[in-house]
Amino acid sequence: MYHRSVDWRVVYFREASGRSPIETFIDGLAMEEKVEIMVGIDMLRSHGISLGRPWVAPLGKGLWELRIRSRRQLRILYFLHTEKTFVLLHGFVKKTREVPQSEIQIAARRMKQYLGR
Repeated sequence: MYHRSVDWRVVYFREASGRSPIETFIDGLAMEEKVEIMVGIDMLRSHGISLGRPWVAPLGKGLWELRIRSRRQLRILYFLHTEKTFVLLHGFVKKTREVPQSEIQIAARRMKQYLGR
């Protein structure tokens, strides 16, 4: 059983160049949205795998969607790498009912790259 008193670790995926797509996504947001993203990431860090809907949803193949409460539907796709570490892979603004496969494919490719290191 995991205890909420111990924070989980959150890591931002970095490309071979050192660039973080998550940081780039966050940097492009308005200040209000940046704060909302940080609240969502802090919720994930504090609650870990016990954080459920409406904050997170499974996408399959080990990928999860972090749902940010905002005027726009901000999303961060991530996976659980080790027992207490999440890796944030991809951020985007959701504009359709379902998470587009193209966004899931980006996250899946990055997860594969991360695990192959």
